[in-house]
Order: sequence, then structure tokens, then C-alpha cells
Amino acid sequence: MTAENTETHCAPPAEGEDAYRSLAANLPCIVYRVFLRENGRMRFFNDVIESATGYRMDELMRGEVCSIDPLIVEEDRLRITSNVKRAVERTEPFNVEYRIRHKDGGIRYFSERGRPTLGSDGLPDCIDGTIFDITEQKLAEQKLKESERRYDELAAQNRTIAWEVNAHGLYTFASHVSEAVLGFRPDEL
Repeated sequence: MTAENTETHCAPPAEGEDAYRSLAANLPCIVYRVFLRENGRMRFFNDVIESATGYRMDELMRGEVCSIDPLIVEEDRLRITSNVKRAVERTEPFNVEYRIRHKDGGIRYFSERGRPTLGSDGLPDCIDGTIFDITEQKLAEQKLKESERRYDELAAQNRTIAWEVNAHGLYTFASHVSEAVLGFRPDEL
């Protein structure tokens, strides 16, 4: 199959392309299409790529290929590549989370969803997907975990019994000191 046929097959219909681009331009995420048979050439359909990564699309070009892969934190890259490759081989959708290094040097957290598109020969042709910046959510989760850890340490140091009960009278939280006093582990309560 030629690149021209691949592009025609994967590209949005000409009559709907303006509507598709308008929709993509108004989404709060990166919208992309990867042409698998063209060495992974990626097209972004909106400008969110710049605010999410700090890089303009032309700065992410390597020859004919536009990609954020080089921005993915090294510890995450192999896992992400393997998950996406497996999804393409199985022609299944995928949902992955990873970190990237923003142009300003900071770390950002991304959630990517994609789906392989089959060509007329039944083989994967393209991946269509979205990438959301979930940095604020991840930072809030980290703060919550740290707060819970500090609370547990404080309760253990003070030998304080602490618990929470929901409206049905079921324990939803019990400090570790509760075990010594009540004879039950917190998870048993």
C-alpha cells in the first residue's frame, strides 16, 4: 500500500476535515494521528502540544516524524512502548500514563488513550489518540498520600486510637494503635 493510499484511508474524510480540525482545536488535550506504515509519522491536529510540552510542533520534528517520545522520562519509556506495541499487534485500544520532561525542565504527567485503525488490508495503519496533561491530579494524589502517611505516623507516635465510622456504622478507618487496644487489625474492622 502506498503512502498516498494510507493517508487517504486514515485521514478524516475531506468533507469533514474542517469540522474534525475545529473539534480537535477545541479539546483540552493533544489530539494526534500516527501513521504506522510511514515510520511512525505523527500529526497533531491541535496546538495543545505546545502548552503541554513547552515545545512547538516543529521543534518535535525529526525528519518526517513528529513525536513526543524523546520527552518521555527514561524510566517510563520502555513500559509505554511495550504497551502501545502490544495494543497495535492485538488491534486493541490502549490507555497509558507516563511522565515527560517539559521544556522548562519540570516533570509533567500524561494520560494517553489511543486506538489502532486498520487499513483496507486488515493490518494496523494508524493510531488515533488523545493525550491529557494530568499533572495537577497526580500532584494532588501525592500530597494526599503524604498527608495520610504523616497522619499515620503521628497517630502511631502518640499511641492514639483514631477511627472513622460511616453512616452505616461501618469502620472506614482505624489507626494501627487500635489493634493493640481492640484486638483487631485496622483492615479487620
